[in-house]
Amino acid sequence: LPTKVAHQHLAMAKSLQDKKKQYDDAVATAKRAKELDEKYNISDKSKQAASKAKELDEKYHIKEKIGSAIKGAKKYNEEHKVVERSRDAATTAANNARAYDEEHKVSENAKHTASDYYKKAKEYDEKHHVAERAGKKLGAAMKFISKQLEDHSKGKDDEKKTDGKAKAVEHRKKMLYRIHSRLDEQRV
Repeated sequence: LPTKVAHQHLAMAKSLQDKKKQYDDAVATAKRAKELDEKYNISDKSKQAASKAKELDEKYHIKEKIGSAIKGAKKYNEEHKVVERSRDAATTAANNARAYDEEHKVSENAKHTASDYYKKAKEYDEKHHVAERAGKKLGAAMKFISKQLEDHSKGKDDEKKTDGKAKAVEHRKKMLYRIHSRLDEQRV
């Protein structure tokens, strides 16, 4: 029995700690809100906005017009059953599409066609090594670009000794090296 009471007291203490934390958080939030309000005049601006909205409503009768539009839309829907007809049309279209698909096996045929195209593309690639050759060509292009950038940067460095440009060129070299390394890894 004493351990049960001790557990109850511990649970109550934990609950009180949690409530104290929530209270402290709420106080800190209120304090921050007050600081922001004082800094940016939020409550004054809110009052001004509400006043302006009320003024515009009195001048243009916005609430009445919105209410009238809603009533008109409801009345039109009641007379012409637009929502029900739209829902029925959508349901019928979905059912017809489903029935057509079941009858003509459109989804199944599309899956088989896509699968056949994938298999044929894979066979063609295996036979003619398209991906491998494209990878080699891309690697060669990257080497060429890297060489051009390197040659270009050497010429610029000779003309102007600028740290910023040298760092940019070095960054480009590193990026090209990374791309080239990834291409090499993909070829393996």
